[in-house]
Amino acid sequence: MREVSVEQVTTTIVGLCMEANYFLGDDMLTALEKTVAMEESPTGRTILEQLQENATIAATDRVSILSGYRIGGHFFGIGAGSAYHRW
Repeated sequence: MREVSVEQVTTTIVGLCMEANYFLGDDMLTALEKTVAMEESPTGRTILEQLQENATIAATDRVSILSGYRIGGHFFGIGAGSAYHRW
């Protein structure tokens, strides 16, 4: 039987969880892009574009795509659907 250290498992799980919080899958990014192009409502389009921006910020700055709070101006928001904006 093969033995794996607890540290190795912990490090791997932490890394996977962080990736899941920083990056949307290509299918989701493509769906957002298509939806923005089809959206008729200006408000709806703005919200979808903000979600695209949130995905970029999360990946670039390595912050959770669903929740977070950065004092000092980069983004604000807690919970799903929060809009993260660079100020």
